[in-house]
Amino acid sequence: MQLPEWAAELRPDQETAITDIIEAFRHTDIVILEAPTGSGKTLIGEVVRQKLNLPTVYVCSSIELQHQFMRDFPYAKLILGRSNYETLDAPNPAIDCGDCNIQKGGACDACPDSFTDQSSHCPWCHPVSDCPYRVAKEEAVKAPLVCTNISYFLHETVYGPNSFSGRLVIIDEADTLEKAFISFIELSLTSFDILTWRLGYPDLKTKEKSWEEWCLDSLQKVRKLCSQLEEQQKSIEPNSSDSILISKQLSRATSARSKLTVLLDPEKGIPSGNWVYAGEKASKASKVPDAGSIIFKPIYVAPYINDLLWKHSKKFLLMSATIIAPTVYAKSLGLEG
Repeated sequence: MQLPEWAAELRPDQETAITDIIEAFRHTDIVILEAPTGSGKTLIGEVVRQKLNLPTVYVCSSIELQHQFMRDFPYAKLILGRSNYETLDAPNPAIDCGDCNIQKGGACDACPDSFTDQSSHCPWCHPVSDCPYRVAKEEAVKAPLVCTNISYFLHETVYGPNSFSGRLVIIDEADTLEKAFISFIELSLTSFDILTWRLGYPDLKTKEKSWEEWCLDSLQKVRKLCSQLEEQQKSIEPNSSDSILISKQLSRATSARSKLTVLLDPEKGIPSGNWVYAGEKASKASKVPDAGSIIFKPIYVAPYINDLLWKHSKKFLLMSATIIAPTVYAKSLGLEG
């Protein structure tokens, strides 16, 4: 067993927790650890990983906590969202790896003579194999211990391909999971989106039928917008500022299209009765910062948890210092059984 330099030995309470967790994993695939701040939950989780001898992804609630984890366990590999990595040779600071458009062929002046129509190409990184995000992800996939954040984890597992399948998943600050899931699922459109996409607002704020009609009409408009942006993208130089702008618009429109589709699902969308409309139609006299926004939020996230989390790996260790009512907490995550 390898302990970090700052942890000379385990305390008795930590050893007890580790033993209990490993025993619990003999009977279930999801274990919840509630321990106070300062009890060394991250160290407990790391020793559990080593004793189970499983490749592990440690999920933090924020990027700041990721960096703290990496200071404590520097042998882990760090993976962040694409937009946190600078490209190798981007012409302006507005471009990051989130703007990457890797495809076959399409050589540019910066490509070597050996480049062929079958070579992978991205206008922002030469060679594409050295893309900082791509390198970080390849290292993370191979590592026995990788540290990420909940936002990246959800996007990676849900939209895939899932690089974390089969790993032990340790989630710290697990009391924030429900909030993270709501943020991931909800549809949130700014007044700028609504104006430029010409979506309008639901006629009646308190009637689900009106919400559904708005969603259906908006989905048709957003689908058309996505098609238009995809066509524009094909006709524009891939390394131009216009191409970057269209790429960002297409990404946001594609996300809205996906979430509008969920809202119209008979079992999980608005017809299920599990959604609330929190939008606010703008008025000229309004001084509310988010006035004009449209927000649809799920009331309970339990119906979506399996698709978002449980089905994507085999074992989970949820850790928190503030699980006030364990039974209620488990139910909120769809763990009633």
